[in-house]
Amino acid sequence: MWAITAASALIILLHMFYKDLTIDNVTLALFAFAVAPWILPYIRSLKLPDGTEIILRDLRKSVTELRTEITRTSDVAEQTQTALMTGIGKRPIPTAAAEPTSNDPNKGKFGGSAERNGRRLSATIEPAVGSSEMFTVDLRVQSTSQTSALAEGTTVRFHLHPTFTPVIVDVSVMNGVAAIRRLAWGAFTVGATFRDDETRLELDLSTLASAPPLFRSR
Repeated sequence: MWAITAASALIILLHMFYKDLTIDNVTLALFAFAVAPWILPYIRSLKLPDGTEIILRDLRKSVTELRTEITRTSDVAEQTQTALMTGIGKRPIPTAAAEPTSNDPNKGKFGGSAERNGRRLSATIEPAVGSSEMFTVDLRVQSTSQTSALAEGTTVRFHLHPTFTPVIVDVSVMNGVAAIRRLAWGAFTVGATFRDDETRLELDLSTLASAPPLFRSR
């Protein structure tokens, strides 16, 4: 905005100098162009010669709201596509009180630790855009030290809840990280294994203090 005003002011001075310091229509137009960036935010409307009135503030507000809605719609569409392709992670109500882990079949099957042999399984849980019931689950496997860095192309196998399709997902390491995103209704235990060694990682998402309480309670 400063650059536009400075450039216009300079052109005005040059124009006046070469026109014997007269102020003509060209000078007035350049002056208007120079001050426009400063006054437009405070002008509510403009009326054209034919009587048409343009409401500038309402127009700017409408453009901002449209951009926000496009972004939100894009996020919802992406999450819906993910749900259609992978299923919705959900913990069904257990049918037998004597089997408290039957609702979470991966519990205890992958060693019970999210970090082992210099590798870590972590997750970030956030409310899904446009939904009060669903959550996005970002799962990551990465190294905890430079000496045990995951080689590019290494295959990490994520073991998900049976309500996902597919329930087992192979992901290649890129830039030191293997990551997937899923849409889920509630918490479950994730397992991660590797093709190049016997390391097994396990993470119960219901234990994540950073996850929303509703997600952890399900």
